[in-house]
Amino acid sequence: MQVNKKFIAIFSIVLVAMLLAPSMQARPTGISNVETGCSCHAGSPSGDVSVFMTLANGSALPETYNAAETYSFLVGFTGGPGDVAAETQDNMGGFNLVASKGTLASTDDSTQLMAGQLTHTDSGNDQTSWTIEWTSPASGTSSFTLTANSVNGDGDASADDHWAQSTFTMSSMGGGAEPLEDADGLVVLFSAIILVTLLLFVAIVYVFYRMNPEGFSWAAFAPWLAEWLTSTDHKKIGTLYFVAGLFYFVVGGVLALLMRTQLAVPGSDFLTKDEYNQFFTLHGTIMIFLAAMPMINGFANWIVPLQIGAKDLAFPRINAMAFWLNPVASVLIMSGIFSSNAADVGWTGYQPITGWVGTHTGATFWVAGQIMLVASSTLAGINFITTIACMRAPGMGWMQMPLFTWSILVSIMCLFISIPAFGIGLIEALLDRTVATAFFNVSAGGDPVLWSHLFWYFGHPEVYVVILPAFGIVSEVLATSARRAIFGYRSMVYALAGIGFVSFIVYGHHMLTSGMSPALRFVMMLTTMAVAVPTGIKIFNWLKTMHGGSLVYRTHTLWALGFLITFTLGGISGMFFPAISMNTHLHETYFVVAHFHYALVGGVV
Repeated sequence: MQVNKKFIAIFSIVLVAMLLAPSMQARPTGISNVETGCSCHAGSPSGDVSVFMTLANGSALPETYNAAETYSFLVGFTGGPGDVAAETQDNMGGFNLVASKGTLASTDDSTQLMAGQLTHTDSGNDQTSWTIEWTSPASGTSSFTLTANSVNGDGDASADDHWAQSTFTMSSMGGGAEPLEDADGLVVLFSAIILVTLLLFVAIVYVFYRMNPEGFSWAAFAPWLAEWLTSTDHKKIGTLYFVAGLFYFVVGGVLALLMRTQLAVPGSDFLTKDEYNQFFTLHGTIMIFLAAMPMINGFANWIVPLQIGAKDLAFPRINAMAFWLNPVASVLIMSGIFSSNAADVGWTGYQPITGWVGTHTGATFWVAGQIMLVASSTLAGINFITTIACMRAPGMGWMQMPLFTWSILVSIMCLFISIPAFGIGLIEALLDRTVATAFFNVSAGGDPVLWSHLFWYFGHPEVYVVILPAFGIVSEVLATSARRAIFGYRSMVYALAGIGFVSFIVYGHHMLTSGMSPALRFVMMLTTMAVAVPTGIKIFNWLKTMHGGSLVYRTHTLWALGFLITFTLGGISGMFFPAISMNTHLHETYFVVAHFHYALVGGVV
């Protein structure tokens, strides 16, 4: 019997189509993977069905969420054949919910998890809304794709059943930023240090190239660099101070950015607790001792000999030694970070934790590095005091010295009188850590408050050590910009000396919460308020200098005017701390941090 080939071909096509055709049976027990639509029913969503997603109490879905918090949601639909089937309470519809972030969970037997997605169960097929739970992620934006099917209850999947789909979103309280769990704080820090070092090297090579572009030779680069590194000339050493100060200013700034990144998002694990404490300690130490003070020394090295008519500082080799102790100290201070064991005791190094043997291992190198910086400052102080006292040009008396030189002299005297106390405290802390002495060990009869006295006797004058040279610079800049002599020269000198003197009798306001006697607290309150008098004299003299002159608005003038505003804000905020009642509440809060940065960043930088 001959078989018709056309018949066989048609029969085969129909058979294959039947085998490949999707099942059109209903899914009352749940469904998954319908993000692209519900193929069992009409090919496109229906306009008479609306899906909704709210909080379980009926409130609108919030735009933001708190990290790692569990929320109860109500999901469902209105309209379509399900509304008619609601009269019989049988097979009204179902849903499917997909969350891009976070964890979905069922709250009762009407919902279930299927392939990581939430959907209805057989018993949940008889309702139009369902209550579910969602646990939020650490950060980021989560999108929810909700698909709902409103059915007529006949048990068959057909175009008579209508469906709809909608997307909802929620972002973390910190915004829609992706989490930073893949980044490592130490890696970012080391990468930044390497990048800054490379940029510094490129800048040095470029400076050498610009000196003689056509005769540039690598063979001549090494002798040129060696001449700079071994020089005793005050201008070259001043330049080295500038380079070192700016380098560590960037390193300290990177540490600040890493800390702010950690604090930017609630629940962030970008930095561990130990890393945050280490970065906080190094940020404060680097910014004060390795950035601000070297830059002040750079100005002093460059300008003081020129202003008083000296050929160089009194002891050029001691000047060079004072500088080179700084990089040695920086290596000691930073060394613990390479093994994730940097000092984590805070930049103030409060006892007894700094003196504990066997803990906070990086603090030993940190204390040793600080001792090196004390030695550097002592050598520099000897040099400048001798130079200003003995090497002024003939005929230049004390009251003929420029205000910048006066500011350097007063700040060096403050440093010279206060830094021995700090050095003694550091040596005692180092002995406590290395040979188990008992200067600060309470169990052995030591006194941790002794450290607070030694540190703040140095620490508060240290603020004026770095701010008084800035006063001198601003005095010179404003007088030049106003094209007249500074108003009230003698009062400016006496104000500088007054600030230096008062700085030694105000340090107790840092310790008003340490159990100080009421009488001494009252004295410290008065002396702290008194420091505003000489500071106010300087501010009003600067204003009068500009008022009585013809001000020229240049870049340096604008910087000086910005200094007046920011430093005045910092000074006014500091007047809250002498009040004992205010100090008690503001102690160790961000108000102190803001005051400190207004005064130092606005004043020094």
